[in-house]
Amino acid sequence: MELNQTRLIKHLKKQKSNFLPKIKEAGDQAAIQLANRVSYLFPKYTLHDIGHSIRVMEYMADLVGDLSRLTELEISILIMSALLHDIGMAIGEDEIQKITEGKRDTEHLVFSAMVKRYEDDQNHALQEFVRRTHAELSARIALEVYGKFMILADMPGASYAEDVSKVCQSHTGDASFVNTLPENGEKGYFKYNLKFCSHILRIADLLDIDSRRTPLTLYELVRPKEIGDIEWLQHFSVSNADKVKLADETGIKRIEFYGRCKDPKIHRKLYRYFGWINEELQNANKNIAEMPHNYRLNIDDSILVHIEPEGYTFSDFKLTVDFHAITELLMGENIYGEKRLGLRELIQNSIDACKIRQEVEAKSADIGRDAYKPAIRIILDAPKNKAIIRDNGIGMTDEVLKKFFLNIGRSYYVSDEYAFRGLKYRPIGAYGIGFLSCFMLSNSVVVRTKPRNSQYRYDLELEKGDEYICFTQTEDYSQDTVGTDVELDYKQFVTAMDMQEKELENFVKDYFIFDDIRCEIIDAATAQPIAIETGTLASHIKVPNDRTMLCLNKFLNGADAFACIKKHKQFIRSVAGITQRTGSFFLYFDNGKLFDIDEIEVGLKELHQDEKIIYLEIPLLRNVDEDDFDKAVELLEDVDQAIDKIDDQEMLFIFAPGSVQCDLESGDTEKDEDFELISGVTITDALDSIGLKGKRFCPKVYKSEVHAVLSDDGQLLLPYKMSEKKNRFSFFKEKNRATLYVRNVLIKDYIDDEIQLPIASIIDVNHIYANILNPKVAPEVSRNRLAPKITSDVAYALNKAVHLAAYEQLDCPPDERNLLKKFIESHYNKSNFLIKEQ
Repeated sequence: MELNQTRLIKHLKKQKSNFLPKIKEAGDQAAIQLANRVSYLFPKYTLHDIGHSIRVMEYMADLVGDLSRLTELEISILIMSALLHDIGMAIGEDEIQKITEGKRDTEHLVFSAMVKRYEDDQNHALQEFVRRTHAELSARIALEVYGKFMILADMPGASYAEDVSKVCQSHTGDASFVNTLPENGEKGYFKYNLKFCSHILRIADLLDIDSRRTPLTLYELVRPKEIGDIEWLQHFSVSNADKVKLADETGIKRIEFYGRCKDPKIHRKLYRYFGWINEELQNANKNIAEMPHNYRLNIDDSILVHIEPEGYTFSDFKLTVDFHAITELLMGENIYGEKRLGLRELIQNSIDACKIRQEVEAKSADIGRDAYKPAIRIILDAPKNKAIIRDNGIGMTDEVLKKFFLNIGRSYYVSDEYAFRGLKYRPIGAYGIGFLSCFMLSNSVVVRTKPRNSQYRYDLELEKGDEYICFTQTEDYSQDTVGTDVELDYKQFVTAMDMQEKELENFVKDYFIFDDIRCEIIDAATAQPIAIETGTLASHIKVPNDRTMLCLNKFLNGADAFACIKKHKQFIRSVAGITQRTGSFFLYFDNGKLFDIDEIEVGLKELHQDEKIIYLEIPLLRNVDEDDFDKAVELLEDVDQAIDKIDDQEMLFIFAPGSVQCDLESGDTEKDEDFELISGVTITDALDSIGLKGKRFCPKVYKSEVHAVLSDDGQLLLPYKMSEKKNRFSFFKEKNRATLYVRNVLIKDYIDDEIQLPIASIIDVNHIYANILNPKVAPEVSRNRLAPKITSDVAYALNKAVHLAAYEQLDCPPDERNLLKKFIESHYNKSNFLIKEQ
């Protein structure tokens, strides 16, 4: 069919309309532009040519029915919007260059961010950028390029180009834009309803789904793959062209689809598409019902689908969830562990909103305007029974509210919509359920949010366990109200938090690093704010006088980290130094005999094998009655504790060459004087060799080992801890403790007990503090822990950074520094995404 054969054009011919000549000129130009450019930019997309425009015009006529109900201007707006609604997909090289250079970037769509998202595939990014913005591009082209065709013949100063531009812009995206269009416009001698025209275009555009849009010969030539292939094949499944049917008996129109489908995947996609049409029909009928009678569509909300499956059985059943069961699972203590953590979730949401706005404001800052000052307030208003968490962050648009906030399980922050904004800040939320935690604090919740640069505020009222929500849109032009309020029931909030005001203050201080975000707790009764300390992680750390603070930032990617340590001179330069004991006896086993270790000048090198030294520790007890000792063991139920209770004791240490150290034996010797320490040598022999046979009581022999690296000259050892197992006399005390934040929020249950990493004895770590900002680190859904793999990476990176910082920042003699370097190169030779290349 040609353009002049369409019913809309024929109607204007009958009216001898002055609009018609310019419409034909615009149609000729649009046909050329669509034919030459769309297939070039989108070679594997379904057809967006003049044929599509003509079919849209025919569906418009089907929907309207009696065209005489509309004015010539309204018919012209429909025709021009059908011709131009996809012209934004036919842009020229100049426009492409502007897009790729970032000159068409918006606050919500940044081309370079799209290229990054698509792994540097610039062509894919360009196609997606144009696809997402083609309605806005079409609107601009309609106004700037085709505006000359839309001047009223009898009124040269009047143009309807801006109206067509708005209708073109409205054909994609959220229906809320349609609601902003006027219903009572007037140009020249004509009245027109722009909102009605927009609804007609949106529905007609969706109805063009059949094989005319995907000719088989063209499909065979293009052979689209994956998503493109599905897009084409779904059109083949629809066989009827006449989709708007009129029931003679009722006079009501209904949309119907007929066809056959060979693939259940395509069939499912079609049903989602048909659901979209149903939703569009319902919105249109709702809006048009309030318009004058001449605009009534008289069309049923529900479409009829007759797509027959071939080779499989298909039903329109779909997976459903029990709203009450799933929300009870997600919004309670099942995930978070305790009710008060609901406040943590709300404050984190506010921090994210402030950080995002801070970055957006910085990009568009105007000279002479006050800089944006982020703020979060916790307002406790007992008289009004309200507890409010208020921020002046970025706010939420109606699209974000409907598509993400109210869609459980979908997180805006992991969506393409957020990624395409090109923001550096990576919020912590990734699961789309964080807001549900507020129902741990209150059964009723009111959310008031106003997005930046918007003329509307959106109010939502929610009740725990109720899937229905009250949604109100209110005009609000003030920029002072940008941000979000979450209003809770004060009594329920106080009960859930179960803490006094000071405890609430400490809770907020402990769980968050606010950087430069002002945070206050305000009691409405006194109106006196309690300011929560701002600043970075460093400002939260108090260093004891006997400790040194190592800064780890230089060695980490995207982390603010410090280690509070006490430097130890625990390098070993002699055999006696291995045990840290003076006034003891030291024997050496060699060739079946025991020798005083000093007499034969045994060095560290002889004892060191596979980075270990294994030896025996034998406590020698004086003035001990054996019967009394047995009673003590019976009372304490532990031999070790009984030995520790005796002050009057000496120690005997027995060493052996590295090659035979594994043969050393430990055990209870109280009733066995001939207990064999090593092949052919008993405990009695050992006591005899130091002249104490019969003079000391030896109830037990301990086998100990020290992990250590040895200097190249064999004169120096650096011990290190390899596991949680402690020797009886150990260099190492309790396990290192860490306070870990991920993007300014405390991970309260961060532990790395299962991760065995070597810690050099020179570093006595009192505490590690870290705020991980790297976007690759995210907590589990509860935000109380990290995933095991991430925990392992974080622990390794922090420990490696501690050792590198110690090597660089601690004052050590050259031989000790060289040995520490050898230790790092041996035990921390791996890297991961958190470790900077040195």
